Formats: sequence, structure tokens, C-alpha cells
Amino acid sequence: MKTLIRLAMLIFIAPSWTFSQVDITPKDLHFPGSFGQKKFRKAPRKVYLNHFQVHFQLAAYEATHDQQFLGAQSKAEIGVGLSGLQAHHLQETTDQLYQDFVQQLAAAEFDLISAEEAGQAELFSNWTLRQGGELREERVYGFALATPSDFAYYVKKASDKGDKKGSRLGELPRLARLSKQLDDAIVIDVSLVVNFVEFQGGKSKLISRAKLKATPQLHISPIGTGVGMWKNFRPLESRIYFVSGNPAGWSPECVLKVAPKKALYTPNALTGEIMEVAATGMPGWTMTRSATWTLPVDSTAYQQHSKDLLKAFTQATLNLFIPYTQK
Repeated sequence: MKTLIRLAMLIFIAPSWTFSQVDITPKDLHFPGSFGQKKFRKAPRKVYLNHFQVHFQLAAYEATHDQQFLGAQSKAEIGVGLSGLQAHHLQETTDQLYQDFVQQLAAAEFDLISAEEAGQAELFSNWTLRQGGELREERVYGFALATPSDFAYYVKKASDKGDKKGSRLGELPRLARLSKQLDDAIVIDVSLVVNFVEFQGGKSKLISRAKLKATPQLHISPIGTGVGMWKNFRPLESRIYFVSGNPAGWSPECVLKVAPKKALYTPNALTGEIMEVAATGMPGWTMTRSATWTLPVDSTAYQQHSKDLLKAFTQATLNLFIPYTQK
């Protein structure tokens, strides 16, 4: 089968920014796998922050396919990347978010267990202690991983190509074991994903016509997928875990998992040209239309908007969690 490929190299003008307040309510959140929340009031007023990670999307890729009768096939694909973003703005956003988070826990009369104290737990006997504050390459390509500057955390295996922190399937049992080894202290694990673009695909019912649209939109995504053939393998996840106790087996005594029900936006935070690509296949042919897109951003504005959005989510989460701990 013959293949036709057309490539469009497109660079759009800098987007506009509009500052606005972010309002996240419990209706915007869901709590998969949560149970026993009222038992948090019996837990010690000690917390351990196992991880505090913010995943910033820097590049994205999407493709859609369509196939019709007589072998007509079509494919539309878009790749897009950010330019102008300053690394220190991402780090400052993460640092400020972390400081606000721990200050609110302290205001609720929780004591924070240090990484050195948590290192006495059997679970971490062969793990590596990492110091935060360095913007790192994420294991999911297309994202940068930011951790707070004055924060230390443990990873199962350290690597310059992305640390391993253990199997996701065993995540909840591992947090429960850690809580038990820390005398039932509440273990908190924070992972947030900030995306900058949304994709929407479409197909024709009559002919082979693949369509794809990319819209600039800063948002916290329930998941973050990378770039390349393994883009959907173990995607990143936006969620905050609160776990305490491990009476028997793998299950904790109580767990609260807070995640976005759907994408959470900063209204009008990032607006710019919408890119659309369409390819129409012909019998015996595969038509591919591809485009790459560079999106220039105002780094200071990006910092303010992403910080407002992330803080709104963590604030809404703590507003749900803290009342469960009050006697």
C-alpha cells in the first residue's frame, strides 16, 4: 500500500493570559478506593510526606486514525512543545505549594515526621534518599518532575533517566505498611500533573477522514500521558493519598484518595491559536497529515496561573481531609 505524508511546520504567536481566581469544590473531585475516613480521628497527629511531586508537561503528541472500505486509511497527528518557560519558575511554584501545604498541616496541629526519622522504617532499608529541589527528567517523556527544595524523599532506585519509586499496583499496600512502621502515622503522597494542551479527534462516517484539533489550555489533568510509542504505558496520575494503619494483610485502616473528577482549568489562563489537522484517505492509499507546533509562553504568567490552580486543588483536598481528623 502506498503512503503519502505531508508535514506542516507551524509556529504561532504568543498566547494571551488572563488572571482569574480558581474555584474547586468537592463536586469537581472524586475519591476512588477511599474508605474508613472517620477513623482518621483515632490516628496519631503525626504525618509523613512520602512524596510531593509536580509533573509539568513540556511537550505533547497525539494521533488519530481512520480506516474505511477498499483499504482507504488516514492519519492525523500533532506534536506541540512549550518555549520560553523558565526552570526556576517551575521550581518556585513547587516550593511555594509545598510550604503552603505543610503550614496548613501545622496549623491543624500535625507534627511532620522528617525523612531521617522515616528512614528507620524497614520499608526503606534498601531505598535511596533523594534531596529535592532539582528539576528532573520524568520517566514519562514530555514531562519535567519538580520536587520541593527543602524536601527529602526515598526512591526504590535512583537514576538520571527517572527514579523508580515502586510498583503502582502495590502503592496502597506499601503506604499502609509504611504507616504501620511509623506507629500508624498518617502517610501523605502527593502527585500532580499540569498539562498545557488538550486534543480532540474526529472521524467521518462516510469516507476515511481523520481529524485532530489541539487547543492550548492550562489545566490539572487526572492523568498525564507522554510522547512516543509507550505514551499510554503507566501514565502519570493527579491524586493525593492519605493513609493510616495496617491492621492485617495489605489493607490500611483508613484511606482517602482525592483526585480530579475531570480536567480542572484556570479560566482563560492560556489562549492562542487552535491547531487543526485533517487527512483524507483514498482506496489503496494511506494519507498522513502531520504538524508540529511551538507555543511561546510568558513564563511569569505561567507560573502565577499554575500556582493558583495547584494551590486551589491542594486547598480543596486539605479542606476535605482535616475535618476527618478532628475529634
